[in-house]
Amino acid sequence: RRYAEETRPNAPCVVLNGAVLYDYETEKIIWDHPLPDTSSVYLDRILERFPNIGMEVFIGHSIHIVRYNSVVRAHIEHESLTVSEGPLSGVPGKWYKALMAIEPGQMAEVQAFVNSFPHEDVRFVASSPTYFEMLPAGVDKGTAFAELLRILGIRWEDSYAVGDYYNDLELLAAAGTSAVPANAPDDLKRQAALTLCHCDDGVVADLVEHIEANRG
Repeated sequence: RRYAEETRPNAPCVVLNGAVLYDYETEKIIWDHPLPDTSSVYLDRILERFPNIGMEVFIGHSIHIVRYNSVVRAHIEHESLTVSEGPLSGVPGKWYKALMAIEPGQMAEVQAFVNSFPHEDVRFVASSPTYFEMLPAGVDKGTAFAELLRILGIRWEDSYAVGDYYNDLELLAAAGTSAVPANAPDDLKRQAALTLCHCDDGVVADLVEHIEANRG
C-alpha cells in the first residue's frame, strides 16, 4: 500500500502473488482466488514439523500473524505493517496466501517436507531466500496478469513485466516483453528478454525508460 500511495497506479494491481487484483483507487478487490479449506491442514503440519518457522496469513486487507520469528519481525518492521495475531484456528475471513518465514539455510529442508505429502489444491513457491509461500493451485502472477490485460483491453504484445525471483517466472512468461533486474538469479535472467539495473537502483524506472526510448 505505501508504494501504491507513492506511485498512484492508474490501474488495478496484481497482489498476493496473483491471488488478487486490487484497485487502490476504489479500495476494492476486483478479482480474487482464495485458498481452499484444506490450507489449514497443510499449515498445521508445517508448524508442527518446524517450530522455528514464522507464519503470516494474508486475509484481504490485513495480515494475521500465526507465529513470530526473527524473519517475521523484520518483515513487519520493514513494511510498517499493522497486523492481528493469534492461532491458525482463529484466522478470519478469506485466506489468500500464507507466508512461511524461514531461517537462512533451511529452505531446502522445508521444501522437501512439503513435497512429502499430497497437496493438489495448493502450490508452494519460494519468493525470496527466506520466504516460502502457499497459494491456491493454478493461481500465480501470470494468470492474474492475463486477467488484468483482459480487463484493461491491452494486447499481449504491448505488455511488459519485470520480476526478480522465482515467484515471478509465470509473470515473465505471460508478458509480451519480460525483464529482470541485475540482482535476479542467473537462471531467471536466461528466461527474460531484458536485464536492467539492480532493484535498489530503480528497476521499474529503468524499464519505463527503456519502453520510452524504444517506442516507435
